Amino acid sequence: MEKLLFVDDNPEILNSIRRMLYPMRSIWEMEFAASGEEALEKIKRNYYDVLISDIRMPNMDGVTLLEHTRNISPETIRIALSGQSDYETSLHAIGPIHQFLSKPIEATSFKQVLISALKLNDLLTDVSVKKTISKMRSLPGKPDLYNRIMDEVRKPEPSLNQIAAWIEQDVGISAKVLQLINSAFFGLPRHIESPIHAVVLLGLDTVSSLFLSAGIFSQFDNNILKKLELENVYDHSVRVGVLAGKIMQTLEPNSRKKDNAFIAGLMHDIGKLVYATNLPQNYYKIIWQSKLNKQPLHVLEKHYFYADHAQAGSYLLGLWNFPDDIVQAVVLHHQDREFVQNSPILARVLACTNFWEGLHEVQPEIKITTSEIEDILKSFGLPVKLASVLENSN
Repeated sequence: MEKLLFVDDNPEILNSIRRMLYPMRSIWEMEFAASGEEALEKIKRNYYDVLISDIRMPNMDGVTLLEHTRNISPETIRIALSGQSDYETSLHAIGPIHQFLSKPIEATSFKQVLISALKLNDLLTDVSVKKTISKMRSLPGKPDLYNRIMDEVRKPEPSLNQIAAWIEQDVGISAKVLQLINSAFFGLPRHIESPIHAVVLLGLDTVSSLFLSAGIFSQFDNNILKKLELENVYDHSVRVGVLAGKIMQTLEPNSRKKDNAFIAGLMHDIGKLVYATNLPQNYYKIIWQSKLNKQPLHVLEKHYFYADHAQAGSYLLGLWNFPDDIVQAVVLHHQDREFVQNSPILARVLACTNFWEGLHEVQPEIKITTSEIEDILKSFGLPVKLASVLENSN
């Protein structure tokens, strides 16, 4: 039975959580602590799958507790729970808060966050892998501004002006998003000069996803990425995302799966940046060995780190409570094609588009016949009618 520990100095909050999660008592073992000190003693004696702690507490605050937990039990998933005013403080004080939830908490969404977090135990079954990834000190944070934007997007009548204003608050990210939108990736007929114009032409979901990915990628040290020759990862990710979105739109024109395909493409290589930032020297050797011996990078990652960048990236996305189909697609994008053929549609689309874009990056002048393209599509379990989408993508 999976174990969860809830920590808050306010007894009313703890009682509210008890009532809220009462239906889950048959599948979760839940414990409660009224202080950081009490929680730390429990953590020293027992293993917990998930720790949910208030940030602002007397004596030992939540930040200190989460720091201790990371050192004592790095594989424990750490969720911070507090008022909006504490967000910036907690984020800067402790990078690896896996998930940040603002009070007041709503029962259904809170339960879903916990369910998603616990699913990560199935994603990475090797304990050593969990320890490696969970203990990393430079995990990026999911931008809070993106959460606010998505809350607005989900409203019955979202305000385009409000969303555009939020995007413009971050000048650097806003400029990066506009640069991408005006690039050949999107092939728009005219120049886009403002976020509001971008939202009108491309839609809220596409612009919000670009903002999310640009905000996350900007948190990594570009000097390290250049040294490791990974500075083009984001451009590759955008190409994969755009193509995956087009394929999904062709397959299911009336569904919203296009947006998830786009996000999956944007985020599928985030694990490479996690490794590059946290283990630069080791990762440099692996990258060099991959190029020298012409060995697939993900195979060497698995040999040295016990998990490839697909697993590391999907674990991070799971911690951020991304939709299950995106997490699953990211973790499978380097699996053998025989396995991918029987996977959900988004996983097949992402694996295929990643292969296709990688092929053209290595051999820009390569000429592939329609018959060969159809064979590639079949090998990923996709219909041959998509051949024209691939042909027109390069």
